[in-house]
Amino acid sequence: MKRLIIGTIATVVLSSLSAVGFASVITVNPHILAQTPPSEETQPNDLVALAREGYFEPQGIPSGVLLSQAVKAGKVTAQSLIEAAISAGRVPSETKDDAAYVTAVENALNTLDTD
Repeated sequence: MKRLIIGTIATVVLSSLSAVGFASVITVNPHILAQTPPSEETQPNDLVALAREGYFEPQGIPSGVLLSQAVKAGKVTAQSLIEAAISAGRVPSETKDDAAYVTAVENALNTLDTD
């Protein structure tokens, strides 16, 4: 009987310790994007996702639903978002002259309603 009780207690303790370890990983993951150093590798869809999450609010780009509304109203364009990203150090200044990148950002902005 003692073995059963000790085995049960050991199992409960070990399983609770592993749950704590997983919880800490989950709470860190949403912040990885903010902690990754900006680079020229920022993809157009990632740029729009950052805008939606509010990373460019200091540069005047609204977040969330307001971003979608601003795009519809013509207040936020691919070019203005790229300029904000350049100002924030998320993409290099040459990005604004990359027609393919600008078009990809436009496409990503136009799909905000459908997400």
